[in-house]
Amino acid sequence: MFNIARNRCRVEGCARGRPPVCIRCGWKVSAYAVRLHGSDRRDPQPASGAVSTNYFEFNISFNDSIISSGSSYYFPSLHSANTNGSTALSFTNGNVVVSPLACTVSQLAVGSMVYSAGATTGAATITLMQGHNTVTPTASALTCTTGTVGTTAGTQQSCTDNSHTVSIAAGDTLSLRLAEPSATNSTAISYYNIHMRCQ
Repeated sequence: MFNIARNRCRVEGCARGRPPVCIRCGWKVSAYAVRLHGSDRRDPQPASGAVSTNYFEFNISFNDSIISSGSSYYFPSLHSANTNGSTALSFTNGNVVVSPLACTVSQLAVGSMVYSAGATTGAATITLMQGHNTVTPTASALTCTTGTVGTTAGTQQSCTDNSHTVSIAAGDTLSLRLAEPSATNSTAISYYNIHMRCQ
């Protein structure tokens, strides 16, 4: 029961399916008024529609401490890693993965931070590698290059590629290539985080 403003009539009969009646003056109250005053509360309804089956995110983290020359190194493209990059692309080296869905990859974003000081590694270039009907992926159009990586701890760099997309099929092989042309044993060590969207 609750009071409505006019004549402060009390309302009963709030069961769904029939309008409540004012006890003192016999007014009928609309369903809208009942909902407005909170007498006809409804339980939250679950979301409807089919669940999408063609969407996932790439979130990859690794550092470049294993890189000791200007060669390109490859890292897995679907999950986090640490220092398991390798100059050779293979499932054995843990840097090639298989796409679980057919979708279009876009929105490459890269962030890096130097955590161990040293000489500069120069600019870093990150490229999505893709292989269709082949074990070994090759460079795709999705790539970006950071500015020159700094030499002191805390120095940050980033890059994005929002211009290119790559269509992949379920079962395609994927990897990430990191190229630091000026890297040596004495260069700074950086952490990288890479994000891409596949939909």
